[in-house]
Amino acid sequence: MSAIDILLIGKNAAEAKQKNPKVINATLGTFYDEDKKMIIPFVKDKFMQIQIDNIFPYGTTNGGDTFKQNILNWVFDQTKEEIETHFKTDVIATPGGSGAISIAFNSYTNPLDSVLISDIKWRYDFFTNAAKIKIEDFVLFENTKFNLTSFHEKLQKLTEQQQKVLVVINDPCHNPTGYQLSQNEWEEIINIMNQYHQNEITLLLDIAYFDYDPEGLEKTREKFLQLKKVLPHITPLLAFSASKSFSMYGLRLGALIGLFQTEKQAEYFKKHAYEDALGKWSTAPSVGIELFNEISKEKETYKKIITKITNQLTKRGNLFIQEASKQNLKHYPFKGGFFVLIPVDDPLKCYEKLVKEEALHVVPMKEGLRIALCSVTKDEIKQIVHKIKKTL
Repeated sequence: MSAIDILLIGKNAAEAKQKNPKVINATLGTFYDEDKKMIIPFVKDKFMQIQIDNIFPYGTTNGGDTFKQNILNWVFDQTKEEIETHFKTDVIATPGGSGAISIAFNSYTNPLDSVLISDIKWRYDFFTNAAKIKIEDFVLFENTKFNLTSFHEKLQKLTEQQQKVLVVINDPCHNPTGYQLSQNEWEEIINIMNQYHQNEITLLLDIAYFDYDPEGLEKTREKFLQLKKVLPHITPLLAFSASKSFSMYGLRLGALIGLFQTEKQAEYFKKHAYEDALGKWSTAPSVGIELFNEISKEKETYKKIITKITNQLTKRGNLFIQEASKQNLKHYPFKGGFFVLIPVDDPLKCYEKLVKEEALHVVPMKEGLRIALCSVTKDEIKQIVHKIKKTL
């Protein structure tokens, strides 16, 4: 099954919903509350406070010093001081988390190299194709746990074939399964990478949904302290999505954050990552940067807001698991976040049948059907489980 255009599927679902109010759209990773409202009032108020004179001029590639400090403060929060004691840091503003991933793929690989990514994954294929590199899949799950054996085997294979190896880990709230690495699994992943000191390894953490970690804002940031255990041949990069964290999807704002233990690593980022950004978009949209800077002035207020959103997501996730259990509907290991994945034999055929017979729009992926819990109500979740079970 080839890569799916999720945005096109979402567009078709939205158009179908306009024609038929009974349609359930569980396609896009966009948070809607129980009243089907997407825009967060606090974010809207901050948007209205933006000074227009600050968004029309060109910005800087890194987003500016204020943006850099605000990003580091938001992403690392209570762990920032400890992180900055251990690592030198740098930041580039990007158009969404997608921009951060694009820079990493282009700057930290050689043409025709392979990057290590789990077999069940988001649409990284589009980014690897653009960078003219390939994907080496490791099997994500062994029963209901992260498959450390497959990860190790495939990493060893790549270290023998190429000097530079880029490893992608999407955690927490994995897209599309909702899986979450345990503390022990994180320790083992780092221990495995530390063994290959003869290689240059880049660890790209896709943290698009980390602010919706059901364990909470503080706990999810404590996990970054695990990175202090990586040896100097490993460069950790974080792909952050402000678009996701602040429900400002169309404004396209993210950041690539680099953590460096050597001056060589810092200089490499400054040259190659910056040049890749300059060759693609020059600067991220100023409107998103200014909005983020405004929100950052009341960070503690927004933390309370996003905690409430996460609680809503957690309730939806728990409800889905309960209903799926009642209906004996199987799903991949799920801990929390925007999505859950249902294994089916023929996802595309099942998707088409759901659209035609049940007015239910989901995303067909190679391994099954992705359900966007973020965009449906609790009442709709019960219907979704019933409709999928009926169709299967």
